[in-house]
Amino acid sequence: MTPSSIKYSFGIWIFLILAGFASAINNIADAEGWEIAIPLGVTIVNTILVLFCAARRQWARVLLAISVVIGILFVVVQLPETLSLPFATTIVVVGSNALAALATWLMFTPDSTYWFTTQPQNEEEIEEEQKVNQEEERNKTARRRRRYRVGAVFLAISIVAGGAYWQFGGALTNWDPILERCLGPTESMYQARQERVAACTRLIESNWFSDVERAEFLMARGHAQNARADRRRDYLSATEADSGNADAWRLVGESYLGRQGDRAVEQSVAALRQAVDLAPDNLEVRGLLGRALARAGQMAQAVPELQSGLQVQPNSADLAFALFRAQRQLGNLEDALHQLEAFLLAEDVDDEDVAIARTTRAALLLELGRLDEGQVAAEDLYREQVQDITVPLLVVLSQCARGDSDATWRSVERVIDDGWLAPNDWRHLLVQWGAITRGAAVPSEDGIMTRPIARAVVGWIEAGCPQPLITLPEAEAVQEPTGPQP
Repeated sequence: MTPSSIKYSFGIWIFLILAGFASAINNIADAEGWEIAIPLGVTIVNTILVLFCAARRQWARVLLAISVVIGILFVVVQLPETLSLPFATTIVVVGSNALAALATWLMFTPDSTYWFTTQPQNEEEIEEEQKVNQEEERNKTARRRRRYRVGAVFLAISIVAGGAYWQFGGALTNWDPILERCLGPTESMYQARQERVAACTRLIESNWFSDVERAEFLMARGHAQNARADRRRDYLSATEADSGNADAWRLVGESYLGRQGDRAVEQSVAALRQAVDLAPDNLEVRGLLGRALARAGQMAQAVPELQSGLQVQPNSADLAFALFRAQRQLGNLEDALHQLEAFLLAEDVDDEDVAIARTTRAALLLELGRLDEGQVAAEDLYREQVQDITVPLLVVLSQCARGDSDATWRSVERVIDDGWLAPNDWRHLLVQWGAITRGAAVPSEDGIMTRPIARAVVGWIEAGCPQPLITLPEAEAVQEPTGPQP
């Protein structure tokens, strides 16, 4: 069979040959003899070569290609003259050469080359070949249609089966043990927690449950996660599944509350505000918001929220201490002391936090001018040997607050003798507090109080014991030490 490239090539050549003869006949009256002879001769030569190409002569297509190349080169060499011709004539010349090049290229395609290299068959063979080809094409079409029908049947069965499973498949699964494993009490054993994570994951990924239920599964899985990042990710996903779930927002806020950094504090405040907006009567959540606001430095806003939280959690050490810090920073020292004492009465405070709170209470009593109570509190801590450098300083400051320089000096000697603060420690503290310069007192080499250090300490006592720890109430009178003079 004749390939389509050969048919297109011959079609183009027939058009070019007819156009060439028509052009020659049209210009025969106006042009000179050589102007007609050359194009007419080229057209006749191309006609002969095309006829030989139709007879599958390969040499003819080669000569035809050479003829076209010569014609194109002639146009390129004579390009200035060609462009000077009328626009229509220029288009005709360039276009005819372009079509000739296209027609010749089509004769050199793989299909055309195969056609040139094979011998023509007789009509019977050609007819028989056409019948065989048609029968093979019909068989191919039939097989293709059968495949399409089978595929359509399978697709329909899949759609029907999928729809049926979507409608009724949930009823075929016993979800009760899976729900119990996911939503049951939290266990501390690692294996049990992993089983809970697996059960919740199956429920979440089943797509059989509503977004509200998925939020519950996500929160339950978050409770069982070992890594904090995984817990926080599940809580956040729960808020995305059910944005109206106050518990999910509370868990997100709590997870950020335990992280360091301003960004985490901001995210904690934002999440807990959302939880409070959804559940304004939940005082426990309001207490968490108060803690977050206190960490963010928004003490005035934190106080009412912390007080709300303490209504339902009166023994919460975290809430009480956060409220103490907020009240103290706002200058409400009496309220701060009250909250600190409430903190000490809480049940879930460890020994280290108790020691810190008692030390803070002693300092706060001195700031409030309740010197007797403050001194007793400081002495109790001192006798119990609470390992905090603030304790011996409070013992000294409790005497200084009374304006008794002599008793203050004896307290300094006492804490030195008891091994709490060595002379060099006093020198370091006075330098740090700006009471003296670094070169004003030479350090002690053998741990004995030197005159320069003693003189510096006395000067600090006479100045009213300025330091950044607490603000002492003004003493009625400051007496000079009557003890050992440096």
